[in-house]
Amino acid sequence: MAQREQVFHQFLRPLKGIGLPVNYNVNSTPSYESEIAFDRTKSKFLFSIEQNEGQEDFKWVTISRAHSIEKITDDYMVDDDDYVILADASTKEIYISLPSASSVKENIYNIKRISSGDNKVYIVATNNELIDGQSGVEINTQYATLTVISDGLQWFII
Repeated sequence: MAQREQVFHQFLRPLKGIGLPVNYNVNSTPSYESEIAFDRTKSKFLFSIEQNEGQEDFKWVTISRAHSIEKITDDYMVDDDDYVILADASTKEIYISLPSASSVKENIYNIKRISSGDNKVYIVATNNELIDGQSGVEINTQYATLTVISDGLQWFII
């Protein structure tokens, strides 16, 4: 096994140890950038490590999350791992149901209407939860975006 691959195994072993099935690709670039995809989520985590010249130890340099994008044309139940939802209501109204706020505390969802026309996009809370004090909100304008966050009890527009 090449030294670079050994280093990635060193960083990923704890993730596999907690039961996350991890896939990764090691690029041959000097910065040893890599992409990790967790099979149970739609998210990808990008990170790089570096090695100082003349030293055997590597150190963690950066980590960032690449978010998922879902394009929908029909009613949709938001998944825990969603981040951006592009709603095309050109043929019919769309209802987007948020997951229970308690199950996704601190999750942020960005919902954007990408179609024109009279059909609306409705975002609704479930389990008697509220979105800024309302059971639901509408997006009526093309390219309008609604961003919501869960505090574990309800939803807030940010």
